[in-house]
Amino acid sequence: ITTDYRGEEVLAAYTYITETEWGFVSKQDVYELRKPIREMTQNFIILVTICFVFIVLVALFVSKSISEPIVRMTSFAKKISDGDYSGRYESASQDELGVLGSTFNEMSQKIQRWHDELTLAVKERTEELEKNEASLRESEATFRAMAETVPLAIYVSRDVDQVSEYINPQFTELFGYTRKEVPTVTDWWPLAYPGEEYRAQLVEEWQAKVAHAIETQSEIEPMEVVVTCKDGSTKNILWGFTSLGEKNYAFGMDLTEIKTSEKNLHESQQRFLSTFNQAAIGLA
Repeated sequence: ITTDYRGEEVLAAYTYITETEWGFVSKQDVYELRKPIREMTQNFIILVTICFVFIVLVALFVSKSISEPIVRMTSFAKKISDGDYSGRYESASQDELGVLGSTFNEMSQKIQRWHDELTLAVKERTEELEKNEASLRESEATFRAMAETVPLAIYVSRDVDQVSEYINPQFTELFGYTRKEVPTVTDWWPLAYPGEEYRAQLVEEWQAKVAHAIETQSEIEPMEVVVTCKDGSTKNILWGFTSLGEKNYAFGMDLTEIKTSEKNLHESQQRFLSTFNQAAIGLA
C-alpha cells in the first residue's frame, strides 16, 4: 500500500517480463478495495437496527397484551370494592387471565344479586319498622289521652326494677307525688307505706306477684292497700298490675269514698239495730 501521484492510497504490485523486457505495474485504490467491507458493515448495522426495532415492537406488543388485561381487571376489581357491581370484565381470551375474569364476573353477579336482595329486605324491614313506629306512636298517644282522663292512678315502668317512664295526672292528684319524687318503685315504698312492718309485708307480696306477671306477660290479682299520701292523709287503693312486652302498667283505684260509705252504712245499721233493740225491749 502506497500513495500515488494523486495522493490517494493505492494497493500496487510490480513484476518484470523478461521476454519483452517490460515492467508491469498493477494498482487499485484502497477505497475501492474496502467498498464491499463498508457496504457489508452498513448492511449489518441496518439489519441489527431493524432487528432491534422489531424486538422492541414485539416486546411492547407482548407487554401490552399482558398488562392491558391486568389493568382492566384491576379497574374492574376497584369498581367492585367501591360498591359498583354492574360492570363486567370483557375478554375473549381463554388463558389464565380470561378464566380469572370470568370468575370475577360470576362473583360480581352473585354480589350484585345478594346486594339487591339485601337492599330490598332492608327497605321492606325499614318500611315495616316505620309503620310499627307510627302505630306505636299512635298507640302511645291514645294511651296517654286515655290515661290522663280515667279516674285511675297509673304508673308505667320498665323491667323488674320498675323504673318509672310515665305517671298520669290522677296519680299526682291522688297521692301528691310527682315522677321525680318516685322515679322507681323502691322510692315509692317508704313514702306510701311508712310503717316498716306493713311495708315489708306489702313489698314481699307485691314483688312476687310482679315477677310472675313479667315472666308470664300477664296480670296480677288486685291488691287492696292503705296508701299514705304526701299531705299525711291515707287512702284505700286497689292496685292492679299487668306486663306487656318491656313495659309494666300499675293502676290504682281509689276506694276511700266507697270504704267510707260502707263504714257509714255499717255504723248506721248498727245504730238502727241498737235503736230497734232498745225499742223492742221497751215495748216488752
